[in-house]
This record gives sequence, C-alpha cells and structure tokens, in this order.
Amino acid sequence: MLKGADGKVLEVDQEAAMGSKVIKDDIEGDGFSRDAVFPIPEVNSNILMKDLLDFLYQELGDRIQDMSVEEVRDLFGIENDMTPEEEQELGEQIP
Repeated sequence: MLKGADGKVLEVDQEAAMGSKVIKDDIEGDGFSRDAVFPIPEVNSNILMKDLLDFLYQELGDRIQDMSVEEVRDLFGIENDMTPEEEQELGEQIP
C-alpha cells in the first residue's frame, strides 16, 4: 500500500510497487512486511511523477484489458446510459 501526503492510501501490488526504485530498495531491505504502508513523498519532479503515472496507467490497463464492458463499468461505477438499440448499433460497428 502507498500512502500519499494527503493521507489517502492506495493499494498497489508488490510487482507494481517495485517499479519505484525508492520502494524497491525498501522492499529488498530488512523488515519488509507485505502489509507495509509506504509514504509517497511530495515530489516536485514532473519526470518522476510522469514515470509513476505511466506505470500506474499501464498496470490499470493490464488489469482491465480482458474485462468485458460491463465488468469495467462495474469496476469504475459507470452507469450505462445507452439504449439497447445504441448498444446493438455500436456492437455492429466494432467487431
């Protein structure tokens, strides 16, 4: 889990967290607990933040790529506002 400066906790699996050198060094050091909460420092470096966001976006994409549209809607709490006719028409346009 990662904890931001605002106190919010983000659950991230270990493989994803290992994308950060700082976190990787902590994990590979002594005393790592799977339930550990790592503080995310306030970072002024746009490059570091971009790398972290790119990594998180890729991780999210990997997790949802095999989900159905309905599963993705459920995951993100998105209400389906399309009529059955619109869904059918869209389904015919996209193989």
